[in-house]
Amino acid sequence: MEKTITIDGREIKFKATANTPRLYRLKFRRDMMRDMAELAKQHKRGRFDIPDLTMFENIAYTMALQ
Repeated sequence: MEKTITIDGREIKFKATANTPRLYRLKFRRDMMRDMAELAKQHKRGRFDIPDLTMFENIAYTMALQ
C-alpha cells in the first residue's frame, strides 16, 4: 500500500509492505505489531503518552524510508 501525504509543502510517500515490520525490527529492535497494538490500546483510552508517540514516529519513519 502506498500513500502520498503533503507535509510542510513537500510530498512524502509512505509505503507499507510485508517487509515493513522486518525493517522496523532491524532499525529499532522492537516488534512493530506489538507497538501497533499498544498504540491501538492508547487510542481507545483517548490519550497518548510520549513513548507511544515515539513508537508512532518510528513506524512513520520506517514507512517513509521504503
